[in-house]
This record gives sequence, structure tokens and C-alpha cells, in this order.
Amino acid sequence: VIIDNKNNIIINEDVHIDAGVILDTSNGPIIIDKGVKIDIGALIQGPVYIGKNTIINPGSKLRGNISIGPVCKIGGELESVIIQGYTNKQHDGYLGHSFLGEWINLGANTNNSDLKNNYSDIRMHISEDLEINTLKQFLGVFIGDYTRTGISTMLNSGTFIGLGANVFGSDFQPKYINSFQWGRDSKTDFKKFIETCKKIKERRDKELSKTEEELLKNIYESND
Repeated sequence: VIIDNKNNIIINEDVHIDAGVILDTSNGPIIIDKGVKIDIGALIQGPVYIGKNTIINPGSKLRGNISIGPVCKIGGELESVIIQGYTNKQHDGYLGHSFLGEWINLGANTNNSDLKNNYSDIRMHISEDLEINTLKQFLGVFIGDYTRTGISTMLNSGTFIGLGANVFGSDFQPKYINSFQWGRDSKTDFKKFIETCKKIKERRDKELSKTEEELLKNIYESND
């Protein structure tokens, strides 16, 4: 393991760091929480926080300004992102200047743009009818809980994706994707969605509570 400035690195108990990992704190600290595994050849550039029991896959590139929640699986290239708990971005693909909620899965080679070709400010739909100028030159995607993307999904700068969506298809996706959207034109079947949520949680030894199921149902019905 190659370490630059070990005094700026905090490592908790039961952390496993494999050979060839680079920990670079030139631009900020690296905090690695309990039970984290960082696999062969990963690059970690601070400032970075890696939450409990998260796995950083071989060859991953974490390029600073990153916060990762507990029990995530992370691969590919990340820069300036917040990822909440139990979310997987296991495979190659770029994720930058973005926010991801919980229980999300990004398919292999999902990529997002975070800079327009003309370098102008990024505009973003925060609802179907309301678009704002974010006054940001760099801005990626905002993705709600339980959303999944298919293989090689392409997401534009300033994309909003709601809760429980299933995003797939060729070419760039729309910049506003509603909660529970299935593909481009359909809506997710709620019973099938709940069955999937239960399976997702079972894989992490968790259960979907009746309270959360009722909350998801209320959101689904209000989204008609």
C-alpha cells in the first residue's frame, strides 16, 4: 500500500486494505470506517469518507470530495459524490458531482455527464414543469431511493431521477425521470416493485417494514 501523509488518514477497526492500493491525502483527509474492504489497486484521493462495511472494488478511482454510506459496493471512477447507504455502483463507469440515495443499483457501465460541451451553466428540472438554472458549471445526477439503471445507461448533466424508477434504453436518458417510471413510457407495477424491494433487503439481511411499505404505497398513489 502506498500512503501519502499517513497523519491525515483515519482507519477504524477490522479494515482490510489489499496490495497496490494508493491512499493520497494531498488535498484532504481519508476516513475509513469499521469493516471496510479496499480491494487490489484502488486509488483513494481525499477528502473521502467510506462508511461501515463498504467494499471498494479492484482498480476503483475515488478522486476526492466523496462521502459513501454504509454497506455499499463501489467500482469505477467517482468524483465529488455523495452516496447513501446500501447503494451499489460496482462496475466501471463515471459518476461525478452527483447525489445518490439508498438501495440504488447502477448497472455496469452506467455513466453520467457533469459538464456541458459549451461550459455553460447547467439547467435542471426539479419537477416536470419547473426548470431552474443551477448556476453550476459542474453538476451530474440526483437519484432517489430504490432506483435501478440498466447496463450502459447514459445520463446527462443535471439529470433528476425520482424514487423507485427502472431506467434503461439506448441513447441519453431524459433529464427528468419521474418516480416509479419504467423505461421511457411506462409505470412500475407496485406489487412487483415491493417484491423486488423485499428481495433487495433480504440480500443484506434486512426486512422491508410495514411502515416503509405503506409510505412507498402513499408516494406511489400520489404520483399518478
